[in-house]
Amino acid sequence: MIKNKSWIIPLIIYLLAACNGTKYLTSTQRKTTDRNIHLLEKGVSFWAYGQEPFWNLEVYDGKEMRFEGMNNQFFALPTERILPTDSQTYFLTYNTPNGKFNLMFIQKPCTDASSREKHPITIAALYGKDTLMGCGMNIYDKRINGKWLLKKINGKNIPTQLGQNNIPHVDINGELNTISGSTGCNRFSGKFILRNYKVHMGSMATTKIACPNAMESAFLAVFNHIISYQLSNNTLLLTNNEEVTCEFVKTK
Repeated sequence: MIKNKSWIIPLIIYLLAACNGTKYLTSTQRKTTDRNIHLLEKGVSFWAYGQEPFWNLEVYDGKEMRFEGMNNQFFALPTERILPTDSQTYFLTYNTPNGKFNLMFIQKPCTDASSREKHPITIAALYGKDTLMGCGMNIYDKRINGKWLLKKINGKNIPTQLGQNNIPHVDINGELNTISGSTGCNRFSGKFILRNYKVHMGSMATTKIACPNAMESAFLAVFNHIISYQLSNNTLLLTNNEEVTCEFVKTK
């Protein structure tokens, strides 16, 4: 008989974690999620930073961009533009009291040398004689990532008798800025930018199978505009001009 049973509780905890792995976040994932929520609450839609020397950039869409650098450098500049969805490299130039401030956004993965955290955008900031390198990312609610099955469109329920393979769905990857899925007949894929609680669509490609289903054109039309989104539990709502156009349920 085994007398020392001190190992039982740790084993149970391990097994529970293994069976419910999607419910547990690593320390890095938890830190990233907490940071994004904090930035979202502030109204930040894009964030970039660098180290050695330290600098920090926060963009508030349609309002301003705030830069903080070494030696207590700080300035705020008005901005109305956001990163395009299709350009690999994008430039912005601003005039500041201390000279030009140039920003180059490169759609190339960037790894934090300290934390090893990966980000989707590489940043080069030129300010005076300094060239500052760092990482950038669009700030959004990461719960939107994954596969979503259409439940309602324009207030109408999707008939369940269609079968899951024939019901429109979307697969969203906010880290890669990609969206793909099916209209219930044709496949589609495209690029987009998730910033704050808005989806800014780029180009979209679709297959060209003739479909008797009239729902396809209504479904694709949703993505022709800037869309706002709301998340609640496993439900995703897409809205246009505050009207709910699509309701999805998460499948994975």
